[in-house]
Amino acid sequence: MTVTTNTGFDTAAAAPAVGVLELIELDFTSGTLYLTTWPVDVTIGAQTYTGIGAVGSVGEIKESEDGLTQTMQLVLSQVNSSYLALALGNVSTYQGRGARVKLALTDANLVIQGSPVLRFSGFMDKISIKRAGQNVGQITLECSIGGYDVRRTPTGLRMNDTQHQSRQPGELGFTYIASLIAQPQLWLSKRFQTK
Repeated sequence: MTVTTNTGFDTAAAAPAVGVLELIELDFTSGTLYLTTWPVDVTIGAQTYTGIGAVGSVGEIKESEDGLTQTMQLVLSQVNSSYLALALGNVSTYQGRGARVKLALTDANLVIQGSPVLRFSGFMDKISIKRAGQNVGQITLECSIGGYDVRRTPTGLRMNDTQHQSRQPGELGFTYIASLIAQPQLWLSKRFQTK
């Protein structure tokens, strides 16, 4: 899979001194949370990304050409109380909502070169919280991407009679499909059929 970059990004990548920062955007129902893996806040355009530094990390970003679901983990090791409140809150505030990770490069003077490049775009899935001791913990947010998300469109798994009728009016091949799936019948055994 190829990644589309821009001239500023390409110039920074070819330079001898390059700094890398990851920009994280999480779309919660209360608003978008902007974080960066740098230890200081970073402003790009009109948006300020809160620096989480060494207390946060972005897991391995995997790519697949076959459209299978890929996952990535975002980890916060020293937990801010506002992030903990998001993790302990209702799952509907984050589950199935957008998550993006962008990559930006800097020059030797730590000035961002070019526009950040999108490296991951998916949705937030589940959060797990691990406690390692008193006042020490870790929040892990699993994010997923896939060419086809079954949870969002389960009707796409199989064709029903209504869909079939819209394509083939009058055709009755799918008339009983819902009842066959909902009420499976036992088939007679081979031994019973041969008697």
